[in-house]
Amino acid sequence: MVPPNLAEVTVEKVAVNAVLAGCRPEYLPVVLAAVHAACTDEFNAHGLLATTWGAGPAIVVNGPVARSIGMNSGATRWPGQPGEPHHWPGRCSW
Repeated sequence: MVPPNLAEVTVEKVAVNAVLAGCRPEYLPVVLAAVHAACTDEFNAHGLLATTWGAGPAIVVNGPVARSIGMNSGATRWPGQPGEPHHWPGRCSW
């Protein structure tokens, strides 16, 4: 269930939103992991969404999966070019 209205989340719904956000198929496992993490009580997405302060989640992708999908790394590559893999997580995870 996705806060704040506790809507049901399915892989199909996540995939549709990911495609609409410009994700490639190989990005889907990272997007699913981000959605799964955001739906935990420990993350407290309701509190994040209901705050009056400016707040936004950050997604850190590391290790072999980051390299396999071509995410940028290193100080000289941020923010990179539009359309590169590091631009999509926020658009398709929510």
